[in-house]
Amino acid sequence: MMETEAVVAQGTLTVTCPRDELARALGIVSRGVSTRTTVQILAGILLRVSDGKLELAATDMELSLRTSIDVQGATEGSVVETQSTGTAKS
Repeated sequence: MMETEAVVAQGTLTVTCPRDELARALGIVSRGVSTRTTVQILAGILLRVSDGKLELAATDMELSLRTSIDVQGATEGSVVETQSTGTAKS
């Protein structure tokens, strides 16, 4: 079985990881993203790379979900990715 990799690159954050692991991690934390908020940062997922791990986190101020996966070729940094804009903010 061939493993497909996903490359996440936005600004100063670059990682390479197995696509299925990234999809699983996003599926977990996306349940914590607030869909109705006036606080824009709550509508996104925090992606932070540190020590070869990609940490993903989201909260709606009542529920907070976090997970992490091992990554390769990682450039340390963090961004908040919002679904509505499709852009990352440092």
